[in-house]
Amino acid sequence: MISIVVPTLNERKQIGNLLDSIVAQRSEESLEVVVADAHSTDGTREFVESYKDRLDIRIVDGGRPPVARNSGARAARGELILFTDADVTFPSSSFLTDNVRFFRDRKLSIAAALLDPKSGTLIDVFIFGIGNVSMRLFKHFRPLGSITMLTTREVFEKTGGYPEDHLLCEEHDFVQEVVRHGSYDILPSRVTVSVRRFEKEGRLLVLWKYFYATLYRMLVGPVTKPIFAYEFSYKEHENV
Repeated sequence: MISIVVPTLNERKQIGNLLDSIVAQRSEESLEVVVADAHSTDGTREFVESYKDRLDIRIVDGGRPPVARNSGARAARGELILFTDADVTFPSSSFLTDNVRFFRDRKLSIAAALLDPKSGTLIDVFIFGIGNVSMRLFKHFRPLGSITMLTTREVFEKTGGYPEDHLLCEEHDFVQEVVRHGSYDILPSRVTVSVRRFEKEGRLLVLWKYFYATLYRMLVGPVTKPIFAYEFSYKEHENV
């Protein structure tokens, strides 16, 4: 079984595209979806439950992204765990089959997906392209994480999952811990993701925040304290 873990908080308008793309999968293995919800107030839980006749789907309590991912993974039943976000879409019906086959054939411990913007504009394609090139460049000596990553239950349990005290870049820190126990690669099939943060905050500001967080992590260490304003919609961590 493949378990797909999705953290949510007020994702009623976004998660439908993801769930529809999961329904469309022609998977060779059984699937389950575990939504780790941080007490949404926009009807996210009710909307997710409306898919129960089409998917093996459950809702558990979540929290900030690393907390939610860990909560969902602990509740999952699959041998393989795919972490992804609510504003992601799997672009083809063979997405899971292709990526899982690649993962198993290479006996990987973790693999990350490259990202394409849903907007399709040249500026967004260029920005996302920088991130994708960086993932390829760093693959062999300092692997990077992604919002969509495939790993095994065994490795998740061995590492303890995402570091819950890290406020940013926790996906990279999770990968760094996993590669101590096995191998990493980049998945062959990409995902598409919304550009809602770009549209809300502005592309240059978001790029600066990502660059600063990456530099901080490289020079200082994990981001465990606020370093700039970063909206999660989680009131206990409005400023990161």
